[in-house]
Amino acid sequence: MGWEADWKKWTHTTYGIIQAIHICSKLDGGDLATLEKAISAAVDSSKSELGFSSSAKRLPVRSNSIRFDENDVPALLAALSSSTTEMLLVGTVTIVESLLSDLLVARGVVTTPPKNISSALQSITKKLKSMGIYTKHQWAVEAMHEIRILRNVLVHASGAWTQRSVDDFKKNLKNRQPPDVDKKVSIGIGDLFAYRRAARTVLNAAARI
Repeated sequence: MGWEADWKKWTHTTYGIIQAIHICSKLDGGDLATLEKAISAAVDSSKSELGFSSSAKRLPVRSNSIRFDENDVPALLAALSSSTTEMLLVGTVTIVESLLSDLLVARGVVTTPPKNISSALQSITKKLKSMGIYTKHQWAVEAMHEIRILRNVLVHASGAWTQRSVDDFKKNLKNRQPPDVDKKVSIGIGDLFAYRRAARTVLNAAARI
C-alpha cells in the first residue's frame, strides 16, 4: 500500500496548490506588500532536515528586496496559474516514474528498476499484452506517453515542440496526428486531472499484476 500513500500525498499537494491559486486570484494577488513577511514566515515554519551539512547559504529576506507594482498583479496571476499547472504536470510525471518503477520490480515484471518512465511504460505494456488485458488499459498507457513527452517539451525545450519530441510522439502514439515543430504548449487544469486519472489507472494495473 506504500504507493497509494505516496500518491495520496501528491494528490493533497496538488489540491492545496490549486486551491491557493484560486484564493490568490479572488484576492487579486492579495497584499503584495506583505510578500516579504510571507516568505520569511514560510521559511521559519518549514522544517529542514537534509541529513547533511549544505553548502547553500541561508540568508534572511532583505527588506525591500521584493518589489511589486499593483499594475503587475494581472501578469503575476497569469504567470502563476500557467506555470504552476506546468509544475504540477512535471511533478506528476516524476512521481509516477518512481512509483511505477517500484511496482514493476515488486511484481516481478522487471528485475531492476527501469531507467526512465518510457522504459517503465514499455515494460508494463508488454506485460499487459501477455496477460491479454492491454486493450482495457491502452488509453491510460498512451496518455502517460503523452504526459511524459509534454514533460520533456516543458523542461527541455521551453514549452515548444521540437523535432525530437515530435519523433517521440510518432514512435509511441502511432496513427495520431503529431503536433507541429515549434508549436507552443499550453497546459490546462483539465489536462492535468485527465492525466492524473490515466496515471492512477496505470499504477492500479501495475499493482494488480
